[in-house]
Amino acid sequence: MPRMVATPINLSEKQKRILEQFAHGTHTPQHLIERSKIVLFSEQGLTNDDIETKLYLANHTVIKWRNRYNSAAEKLMKAERDTPLKLREEIIKVLSDEQRSGAPWVQQIFVLWK
Repeated sequence: MPRMVATPINLSEKQKRILEQFAHGTHTPQHLIERSKIVLFSEQGLTNDDIETKLYLANHTVIKWRNRYNSAAEKLMKAERDTPLKLREEIIKVLSDEQRSGAPWVQQIFVLWK
């Protein structure tokens, strides 16, 4: 079965600069470094397969974060235009895990231990 062509990502200079800071940050959380690199490599035109190989990731991980960033592109452009000082925060939100339902893991263990 042929692979689908990945949607290209277009970054503004400011978005690119912020993502590069995350990707090369020494005190940046690992998940943010990895996801920033996915977006930056996507913008450079690398395929999902190329990114998987380069970053040692699963295909679904690359697809998920590439699509998530692409889906938020309009929102990020609006934030950059209307409130440029909040662009960094908006990018962090896009590249962060979504809220999960249920009790936190520690609470679940405590309940089982009683």
